[in-house]
Amino acid sequence: MAPKRKIANITTGGTGDVRPQVLSINALQATIGQEQVTVFPTPVPRTGFEQDLAQVMEVLSVQVYVHHATVSPVGLSYAILSTRSIGSVTGAPISQVSIRQQVASASAFASYIEVVDVPVGQSIDVSYPKLIDFRDGAGHGVLIATDSVILTHGAVAAGGPIDVTMKILYRMINIGVMEYVGIVQSQG
Repeated sequence: MAPKRKIANITTGGTGDVRPQVLSINALQATIGQEQVTVFPTPVPRTGFEQDLAQVMEVLSVQVYVHHATVSPVGLSYAILSTRSIGSVTGAPISQVSIRQQVASASAFASYIEVVDVPVGQSIDVSYPKLIDFRDGAGHGVLIATDSVILTHGAVAAGGPIDVTMKILYRMINIGVMEYVGIVQSQG
């Protein structure tokens, strides 16, 4: 009897990684009204290619938790996750123009903007997740081939600095070298 042929699992890029993992990142805004830029390493291996395949991170979803100390009377907060610097530096003043430019950047792959309006003289404590789902109908997400992701966030008129936590649901997949080079060039 002939041995059974092994069939590659196409839905996971051939890595067999069907159980997604979570990468948690957290950053605290240093000063209210100023942007905070923090760089986090990704689990993308840099060990070379195996059989003309490269391993990359497939982001399936991102849960965003923004914690405002207090919000009174109106607070604007935002968090943008990108694969390269989007022109911001820590300590830069926040403006609507800079936020719009950052969200529209080709390297920004997850963005969250929230306006909280509270009656004058009152304050509230706001902390809850927002889910950004990248999966298409076949369950595929966004491919990330860079060594790091950059979290740019800030808040204005929010009563105090904000604390941002993002939980990135991802799995590792194998892709062809040509596709890998194209992703690296577009993200790096």
